[in-house]
Amino acid sequence: MMERARPLAIPCVADRVVQTAVAFTLSPLLEPAMSPASFGYRPGLGVADAVARVVELRRENRIWVLESDVARFFETVPHPPLLALLDARAGDPRLTELVASWLDGAGAGGCGLLQGSPLSPLLANLYLDEVDHLLDGPDGRLVRYADDFVVLSRRKADAETAKERAAALLGERGLVLHPDKTRIGSFEDGFWFLGHYFIRTLVLRDLEHAPEAAPPVWEADAPGEGDEAATTGSASRRDAAPPSRESPMRCSNGWDGVGPGSDARATRTPPPPSGSVPLRTPSRPALHPVPNRAPLMAPRPH
Repeated sequence: MMERARPLAIPCVADRVVQTAVAFTLSPLLEPAMSPASFGYRPGLGVADAVARVVELRRENRIWVLESDVARFFETVPHPPLLALLDARAGDPRLTELVASWLDGAGAGGCGLLQGSPLSPLLANLYLDEVDHLLDGPDGRLVRYADDFVVLSRRKADAETAKERAAALLGERGLVLHPDKTRIGSFEDGFWFLGHYFIRTLVLRDLEHAPEAAPPVWEADAPGEGDEAATTGSASRRDAAPPSRESPMRCSNGWDGVGPGSDARATRTPPPPSGSVPLRTPSRPALHPVPNRAPLMAPRPH
């Protein structure tokens, strides 16, 4: 099923120039207090940093994953609470009034952000920042990129609690979780996030949507003997037929050979010590095809 198109509203050249200047003015006022769990539209951060953070959390045995998406986020952000947040954080009523004048044309009913405006990404992060701080905690670590996010936990029960908490926090702000894109699984099951497929200890990049020059990441360490996901439901997963995938894939460190109807086993460079995730390209490993074996990749959710 084709995903519903998002409306774009591109400001005229004069408005884009002024909105860009306002964004540059507001960014140093708002950015320092924003949650480190947010990676989208942040200075010096991007998809590679979010993926590396997921790998880092996997090494902490956070093997249960809540993956979700805020339904129609840019179209449903309510203006009054957003402007109240902006006024409280920026402390300049003139800037708040100027932003309010632009938001008036963003959508009907006092909701929505202009998805063609250079100011909208900053406002989007501002509106979700309180949710970031409240949802990210010891029992569930948040990684958010725009309106897509995952929460990684050590126990399935904590992931289920995170789902309930996320729904409640967003509901208090006039937002809802996307019912078709919200699920709880584990690294053993595999899941998609930001054009990458995380499965067991591997991270595979979707070549169809990810740029070739995207920085690589190391694979996660193998789970410990006490990992709950390694034992819960493992028999049923072994008996189930692995799903197929139609687009070419690549391991995030640039290994080729993983694609539709084929699989590959690589002689891998050992991962670095736990801690920081080095974003550098290791030496290219030799690949040894494994015949007559279904691929590990699950179909990407629509």
